[in-house]
Parts: sequence; C-alpha cells; structure tokens
Amino acid sequence: MSGSYTVIVMSSDNQSIRKYAVGKAKIFLLSFLILLVLSMIAGAIGYGLYARKQLNLANQQNQQQGGEIKAQQQQIRFYEKKWEEVRDMVKVVKRVLGLEDEGLLGQGGSDSEFLLPTTEPSVDADLAAETTDTSQLGSLKPAPVSFTDNPELIPVLKQEVGKVYQAVMDQLEQVTETPFILPVRPIHQGEKPKYGVDYYYSSGFKYRLHPITRKRHFHNGLDIATRKGTPVIATANGVVFKAGNDPKGFGRYIRIKHPSKEAVTLYGHLLRFASGIKKGKKVVRGEVIGYVGSTGTSTGYHLHYGVYIKNVPQNPEHYIIPE
Repeated sequence: MSGSYTVIVMSSDNQSIRKYAVGKAKIFLLSFLILLVLSMIAGAIGYGLYARKQLNLANQQNQQQGGEIKAQQQQIRFYEKKWEEVRDMVKVVKRVLGLEDEGLLGQGGSDSEFLLPTTEPSVDADLAAETTDTSQLGSLKPAPVSFTDNPELIPVLKQEVGKVYQAVMDQLEQVTETPFILPVRPIHQGEKPKYGVDYYYSSGFKYRLHPITRKRHFHNGLDIATRKGTPVIATANGVVFKAGNDPKGFGRYIRIKHPSKEAVTLYGHLLRFASGIKKGKKVVRGEVIGYVGSTGTSTGYHLHYGVYIKNVPQNPEHYIIPE
C-alpha cells in the first residue's frame, strides 16, 4: 500500500502472526498525541516544581514576617512592663507624699503623656528669653511628649523616677525603723487602775537610787509601770537579735536592731515572750513581742524600755510621740 506502513505482531511461540497497515497520517497523529501528552506531563511537573518553590518562598516570608511581628510584640510587652513599673513607683511616691489625687500621672492628665524638655537650653535660647516680652513667658511650656509615639523614652523616665522612688523608699525605711511610739499597749479590764491611769513613768532617764541596792547610779532607760501581762510592742521595724534571760538584772528581755538608724531598743523585766519571738525574727512597729512582768531585779510590774543609737543610750522619752 502506497503511503502506508505495515506493522507485524508475532506471538512468542511464532504460531500467530498478525499484520496491520497503518497510514502516515495516523502515525503522525499518534506521534503528535504522544508528544502532546509528554509536553503536558512535563508542563505539569514544571508548574508543580515552580508552585512548590513559590510556596516555600511564601512560607519563608511568612516566617520572617511572623518573627518580625513576634519581635514587635515582645518589644511592646517590654515597654508596657517598664511603663507599669514606672506607674507603680509613682503610686508609692504619691502615697508617701500624700499626693494620691494630684500631681504626676494623677487625675486630669493622660497616662500616655508627660511633660519633658525636648532639648537642652542653649546660650542663644537664654539670650532670646531675656529679650522676650515677659507677658509671653506664661505660654512658654515644654511640649508634651507622647510615650505611645516614643516608647523608647519610658526607660529614661523610669531611670529618672527611679532616683526619686529610691530616695523616698530610703527615707520611708528610715522612718519605719525609727522608734517613736509607746512600747506598751494598755488593756482596760474594767477596774480602776492605780493612780487613775493605765500606765505611768515610774523612773526616768536620770541618776537615781537603785530600788534594791540603794546606791546612786544612772538609769539608762525608762521604767513604765502598768498591769501584769500588759502587751509589750515593738516601737519600730527591726530584727530580734537577743531574746533570753539577762544575768545583769533585766530578767526576761528582748533586744531589737533597727539597721537603717543604727538603733537598738531594749525591753526588760518581761513576764514572757510572745509566740514566735526568737533571735532572727523580723518584727514590725506595733507587733506584740512580750508581756509586762517583774522578772530580774525588779520591785513591781513594769517595763524597762531602752533606746540606743550607735550603742549610746538615749532618753526614751524623746522617742515617744504623744498621741
């Protein structure tokens, strides 16, 4: 057949032979179809590889953006934490100074703005100020700086406020460790106390005749006469560094250190100690540490109260503010 090809198909045992006549047009069509299929497969594989590459690139970009967002979130949390620390310090300072309803970050102002000078004054600015009409001086105020737009200023503010905060806290610590209250807490028991009062100073900071030896000596404390069992309280914050029996005459006694003032307070002739009172115990002003007794060298129920600054005895009456 002209313009055609013969295709012979033979079985493996040579028993069956078949012949097929295939025209050139069919061969070209079949070849075209095969090439078309192969091209489509190759195109699909190529597109798949391209799509996978784009997907990987998109994932990398998303991870990078996610990392940037996470970093920004961490930075925001950092500034928020610093801002809260500043606010807490300011609250303490305001509370100590009695300015809870006014002043820095108080009512009538924004929590996100604070007046700060934006630049250091220059010589030219000073000269300009001297030649400026004094009627305009009232309008020359520092521009408000927004911490929302300038979060990097928060650590700077914290550092500045921190100095004030630390100074106030140091002063507050000294105040809390300064003795200034009566060391006993009288309890009314329904009966009329001796001399019509709950307590009285039976012997002061002065020379006297010892009630037992009858020898003249200097009394380094204040004797407060009151009922047996009257609670004895710490007159300032401190740490118990001695609690026991004194061989020199104070009987059961307690010594409390007040470090910031380099002070020591002494409580003698106690009936007994309060629960938990022992060496190393931290106590606060007004805390019950023992009970009035007459142990040691004593002729009646009273508290011997002593105040020492740098180991020098002081007149305790100077450290008791009348109520």
